[in-house]
Amino acid sequence: MAAIHATSPGNHQAWIAVSGIGSEGEARDFARRLKSGTGGQSSASGATRVAGTGNFKTKYHPNFPVVTILETHPGRTVTPEQLEGMGLVAAPEPAPAVTSFAARSQAKNGGQRDTSNKVWPDYARSLAGARPSLQGDGPDRSMADFVWCMTAIDWGWSVEDTAAKLPGVSEKAREKIQLRDKGYCLVTAQNAAAAVERKSRARS
Repeated sequence: MAAIHATSPGNHQAWIAVSGIGSEGEARDFARRLKSGTGGQSSASGATRVAGTGNFKTKYHPNFPVVTILETHPGRTVTPEQLEGMGLVAAPEPAPAVTSFAARSQAKNGGQRDTSNKVWPDYARSLAGARPSLQGDGPDRSMADFVWCMTAIDWGWSVEDTAAKLPGVSEKAREKIQLRDKGYCLVTAQNAAAAVERKSRARS
């Protein structure tokens, strides 16, 4: 580990500095496999809170916890091969052998996606079906966001449209934007699209 942060009581973020990854796409795929292999949160955006600042989530009001550094190892880096050798990385998924869900959707409409009948999923249903949070104070809102994005993308909305819509339905997404974590919505939608594609390939 390069660093471990405590973001709130019982919640931690472990950071690993990885070298030797060529492109942004490779980095995104490796991060997903690493989260899967270590049991990390699949919808995590890759952002962190600054140590010494408060975690200003509504649920903590008025006693906001202060983000602290529990452990740090400056300069410690590892390679993908080292992490894979330690059994911390999920195996790569096979390359898609069928047309993507988006292309199939367009094919059903003569090559043009029908946007006139599209509706957004009910976020309340995603929230109601989410697993309990680790704090035990309600549903896991990150998972609710992820599932809602999966449903929206499966219903034909693009990743960009879904990311733009998420703050309109999710309190957590709005909190992320207020904290200047602008990547949360897009990364959540991108991860959801990848999950939809995996399920589509499995069905095929």
